[in-house]
Amino acid sequence: MDKMNLHRFFVLPETIKDGRVVIKGSDVKHIKNVLRLKKGNNIIIFDGAGKEYLVTIEDIKNDVKGKITHQEEAKDKKHPKIVLLQGIPKGSKMDFVIQKCTEAGVNRIVPLITERTIVKLNGKRLTEKQKRWQKIAKSSAQQSGSVTVPHIDEPVAFFKALDRIDSKALNLIAWEAETSNSLKKVLKQHCSLIQQEDSVISVFVGPEGGFSYKEIEKVRLEGAIPVSLGSRILRTETAGFAIAIMILYETGALG
Repeated sequence: MDKMNLHRFFVLPETIKDGRVVIKGSDVKHIKNVLRLKKGNNIIIFDGAGKEYLVTIEDIKNDVKGKITHQEEAKDKKHPKIVLLQGIPKGSKMDFVIQKCTEAGVNRIVPLITERTIVKLNGKRLTEKQKRWQKIAKSSAQQSGSVTVPHIDEPVAFFKALDRIDSKALNLIAWEAETSNSLKKVLKQHCSLIQQEDSVISVFVGPEGGFSYKEIEKVRLEGAIPVSLGSRILRTETAGFAIAIMILYETGALG
């Protein structure tokens, strides 16, 4: 059977039990009304924890019930867990960031409200944005073949986000004014750290106007290393994706 032509769906591990799975929510409507799948059709499900399953649909009503006919560990190469702390850009650019970083295998995205963030979010809008971005991550993982659905945090103020980074991790901040440390150089210097099992790399990326000097100095005091991405200044919506790809390449998980 050609698995490449089968539709993929993300499910929570707890929906899998005794060799069967129950799919709920918006995916049910998509399976029934858009894809028009029927009893006996096969699909792929993945649990976000590194396992994929071949499933035969047994029943489609208010939910979709299926029987697992094959299970396998995802064949993604091991790489450090990547946490992107992304300054929220204008318009729909954050959607693009989440789509592409999901494809690149980023494990967690923390939307940042920085001194130069133009978008104003509060209260209900914060929650709505977070839920929308999580749906985009899920959809992107299903379409791209990624086995990882990154967790999208609720937007948080820059200085509060510093409490969430792990001091034992390799913490980086992309800064266009950095002249001595390139991303490649820093990754090579910390090669032994990032090759360890369950290693984490946290990366700060600013919004359109970049980070303020106050923010750069504060994150330096917390142990993060400012890095340059080379002679080109990448747009905020492409920087995180480019950094993730470079990390995968330097750690041997890509190519």
